[in-house]
Amino acid sequence: RFVSGWTTQESWKMILDSIRPSENAETNSIFVPSPQIALPARKEPCSFYSVPVRWNGDTHGLMSFLLAAMPSRSLVDEIATYCQLLTVGLRKIKLYKMVIERSRRDGLTQLYLRRIFLERLQEEISIAERYGTSFSVILLDIDHFKKVNDLYGHNIGDEMLKMMAGALRRNLRPYDGLCRWGGEEFVATV
Repeated sequence: RFVSGWTTQESWKMILDSIRPSENAETNSIFVPSPQIALPARKEPCSFYSVPVRWNGDTHGLMSFLLAAMPSRSLVDEIATYCQLLTVGLRKIKLYKMVIERSRRDGLTQLYLRRIFLERLQEEISIAERYGTSFSVILLDIDHFKKVNDLYGHNIGDEMLKMMAGALRRNLRPYDGLCRWGGEEFVATV
């Protein structure tokens, strides 16, 4: 019988300070308290095991188990193996989400791309039709932007685009749609 749970990054140090490494120190993956712990709801002691969920040198969580009896070495190794597989799976999920999010945003300004805006625009039109409301579409363009690039270089032009994106983000509501339409053009729904 297992009871498992996760903890936050802040709690991780506190938990590590309260439990000592087990005999499986070569992998530094399983920790056992000394002596066995007794829970108020149970009359007999339990064995407590924790496996950190780590990748890229960072700890992202802790998988903990309360076992009714002292497990065999093979069960401890099996738990460690399954937790390592879980860690790989969680890392893949995080990387997949990151790739999806990056494919939706402009690399320079971090604003949504035009295709994402067009999807959002269709949603706004549907909501306005359904509820009889209205919304506005605002197209913004930086005047004489080519002169900035020609006179000061593309790095300064890039900084100007980032500043514009930041100013728009700060002055629009979180639920307003905002994207980089292309070049020095931005579009928003409000």
